[in-house]
Amino acid sequence: MNFHLSKFQKIATPSRSCFIATILILLWLPLPLGSATAWGWLTLTVLLVTISAIYGWQHQAVASVIIRRNRYLFWGWIAIFCGQLLQLLPLPLFIIEWVRPERLHNLAVLDSQWLSLTFNNQDTLLSLLRTLSFFCLFLLTLLMIRSARKTKLLLQFIFGMGIFQALYGSFSRGSGQSHSLILDLPVANGASGTFLSNAYFSHFLLLTLGAALGLLVLKIKPSVTSTAREKIRRLVKYFFSRKAAFRLGVLFLVFGILVSESVIGVMAACIATTGCALYGLKVFKPRPTYYTYFVGLLVVVDIVVGIGTHALIPPDLPEKTITAAPSLNPNLFKKPSSPGVFHFGVLGAGAGTAIDTAAAFQDIPIPGHLAAPQNDYGQFLIEFGLPLSLVFLAMFGWCFGHAVVAMAKRRHVVFRGAAFACVIGLSGTMIQMIASTPLQSPANAAYVTVLLALSLSSFQCRKYQRA
Repeated sequence: MNFHLSKFQKIATPSRSCFIATILILLWLPLPLGSATAWGWLTLTVLLVTISAIYGWQHQAVASVIIRRNRYLFWGWIAIFCGQLLQLLPLPLFIIEWVRPERLHNLAVLDSQWLSLTFNNQDTLLSLLRTLSFFCLFLLTLLMIRSARKTKLLLQFIFGMGIFQALYGSFSRGSGQSHSLILDLPVANGASGTFLSNAYFSHFLLLTLGAALGLLVLKIKPSVTSTAREKIRRLVKYFFSRKAAFRLGVLFLVFGILVSESVIGVMAACIATTGCALYGLKVFKPRPTYYTYFVGLLVVVDIVVGIGTHALIPPDLPEKTITAAPSLNPNLFKKPSSPGVFHFGVLGAGAGTAIDTAAAFQDIPIPGHLAAPQNDYGQFLIEFGLPLSLVFLAMFGWCFGHAVVAMAKRRHVVFRGAAFACVIGLSGTMIQMIASTPLQSPANAAYVTVLLALSLSSFQCRKYQRA
């Protein structure tokens, strides 16, 4: 038997190193140090593509099974990537005049000679890099998270990031700072952590709250006996055991969402957590006795948070106006608002060109941008057009459906808890997207992508071998 290693086996990167590198990238994303710049996203894209190539090459058999089983989702990612690439391709002048005459005026303002369908080549290219990065995160999560141990580690990491953001936001709010400590930029009212908007901050805490509640659910085990003495003993241990500090961390996340002063964020958290908990009360079989107490406490906390929202957050907040960017044709805007979502047809205005100008942190208009509606659904329709928006919505619904089914079908406590976390995070995202733009934050979009892949893993990972 030949025990000599080949030159490729000698330089092979261990799977653990790829997993740690991916976790460190997720740690980097919420910090506006390099991820908020073009060079930062280029670096992240190169790193994620490299890690994906290395891990996929080392586990070709498993990767082929996963890709084949989820081939329709991967085709969806390819369609979104090709759609953004089409928006960047240089086209002849007569095609631009026929398809998008507004682009010629925008071209004259920006003094650019790159004739393409997008209104801003630089931001669409940056969005293309982000799409590739999100795809790599989606693929890496499917490839790596195939065991109960790694699933639990990922949930614990997301929970830890939420605690850090809540502590940072509470410090900023308590000290009364009006500017970010990391970047010299003004922040919105309320706690915002390392984000520049309290809406983005509340959405990130919602995602981490789902992970924390998922960890609580997987720690709830079926009761062995049902005597009165055992019930009292378990109830006392629930409040005074070593896990009590972990439960206090969950309450701290809830408090962080409350002090963010984002009404839609608070409402999305209450609706998502209560709805998911009640759904689990119906489908969990066998259902631990502790889970009934858990649901009761969660409903009480949501009621208290809902009441606290009306008490602490002013109900009559001044409405923010949207100002159209002057770099576009004034005929596009009949009033100071965004154009209709179908104004740019099926091709879209270009990824990264529709920004939430009501949440802008400066009064200087940005050339080559459109004023977007106050929700992510309208933004996607404007930027990507109707076909690609439907593709993204279908992918989102497909993964969310797998998480819902996994809550009802899986018996393993870890995968059930992961599905619980994904249902809370994704349903809260869908609610918050109705009245806000949480996915305009790249860090939030990256974590949502991880939850989408984790939804599939929580349902499918029993079919794959452990690497």
